[in-house]
Amino acid sequence: MLMVMVFAWIVPLSAAWANAPHNDTRDDSVEQVVMYHLESEAKPRSIHYLSWTPVRRLDNGRYKVTVRYRVMNRYQRSVLKKQIVIMDEAGAILKVMDCR
Repeated sequence: MLMVMVFAWIVPLSAAWANAPHNDTRDDSVEQVVMYHLESEAKPRSIHYLSWTPVRRLDNGRYKVTVRYRVMNRYQRSVLKKQIVIMDEAGAILKVMDCR
């Protein structure tokens, strides 16, 4: 019984630690998107962010942000990327769409 009670307390606390997506006051970046790019890009150290749109809350409770950045690809060429990122209320990345 004690083990069940401990588990019941852990779940709500971990959910409370999740941050809703928001723009950083210093550079308008979004922490969840930056972390996603660091994990998914071939050369994460070469990322240079150019612009961020304000995070918008959509009607379905999800969040949307558009980001433009320059990064080196696997062939050592600089590539300009523009992405629309959809996140849930806890900041988890649900969908990333490349734009031209």
